[in-house]
Amino acid sequence: AVAALSRIDERYHEGVREIYRARREAMLEVFREMPEIRYSEPEGAFYSLVKLPVDNAEKFIQWLLNDFSVDGETVLVTPAADFYYTPGLGDDEIRISYCVEKDDLVRALRIIQKGLAVYPGRK
Repeated sequence: AVAALSRIDERYHEGVREIYRARREAMLEVFREMPEIRYSEPEGAFYSLVKLPVDNAEKFIQWLLNDFSVDGETVLVTPAADFYYTPGLGDDEIRISYCVEKDDLVRALRIIQKGLAVYPGRK
């Protein structure tokens, strides 16, 4: 791995960093439009934990998959509870990765945003 990394032109790394920087900023821009959520701003990770105004994030995710779509599309995100050691923590949080194309990420976040507006288990 070290040999491979030392042979890759630094311009490649800078290009990849810029792609992820743009994805991160696009994600945060949509988050800022959603005052009802709380989120972490990634500093080195490729994901954010997002606290939702819902009764239970896993139920919200199931609802998105089974009962909600925007223009025939829905989204799958990861419930965050399993990332915590303490039972009960993260029950209303999701984990969103930004390791996808920027346009796909923004489209997915818009689906979540519209879903939250009508989700029957809002709190």
